[in-house]
Amino acid sequence: MIVRNTIGPLARGTSVLDAAKSMVINESYYALLEGAPLKMVDATQILRALATTNSPIEMAEVLTSDVEEIAYEVPTVGEEDALKALLIKGGAVALKGGSVADPLYVLAENKSKLKDEPVKKYVDDRAQLVDPLLDIMSAVKKSLIYELEGYVIVGQKRPFGMATPISILKYLTSEQVISSLDTGDSSALDRAIGDLASPIPSYVNPSTSTRDALAAMIEHRYEVFPVVGSNKNFVGVLKARSLLVALLG
Repeated sequence: MIVRNTIGPLARGTSVLDAAKSMVINESYYALLEGAPLKMVDATQILRALATTNSPIEMAEVLTSDVEEIAYEVPTVGEEDALKALLIKGGAVALKGGSVADPLYVLAENKSKLKDEPVKKYVDDRAQLVDPLLDIMSAVKKSLIYELEGYVIVGQKRPFGMATPISILKYLTSEQVISSLDTGDSSALDRAIGDLASPIPSYVNPSTSTRDALAAMIEHRYEVFPVVGSNKNFVGVLKARSLLVALLG
């Protein structure tokens, strides 16, 4: 079983900044909020809120705002209904008992049911590599446009690194950046996304089997994984959500 740390429940009134810092410290993409109805916020949602701002001051205001403003209601389901609930809702869902099921959790629990076939038919070839010199927030916006959930794959023809939602939030919630935003200084946001990218631990190609690809995603806890051709050129991404669809097939 894959174990995904989930924060919460966070007290109502918690700021976006404090929620993001908790995610970074706990390496968790999700946080539940206390009270009813049950609500959740995730790292991608925080990045999306920050990406809509037009100035350092606006970004600072988002970070100090109540996280409930960007939280969303989540259904509480049994293990047997988690797969269908994820495909309908997206993100993650709450399980009876208080834990959280995200795509990787559900895939890990049902991996024996996954048809072992080449991943080629599940590759999203719309995604694009991001120039490692591009500034952080422009890179985040590209990720969201291509529905990569805040994952940024950097490279030029060939991918060589990836920044995750957590690694990006770690930088954006650092004292250096917060101090800069509070004074209206945007220089900290000019940093290149390549500076935050870690080497890609392994590669998936179109002929890799779904089960082998899933094993790599579970091992590294990536819901988005780069796919390369025989020459290591970038051909697209494999998303955990696509493998959830394959489970139903």
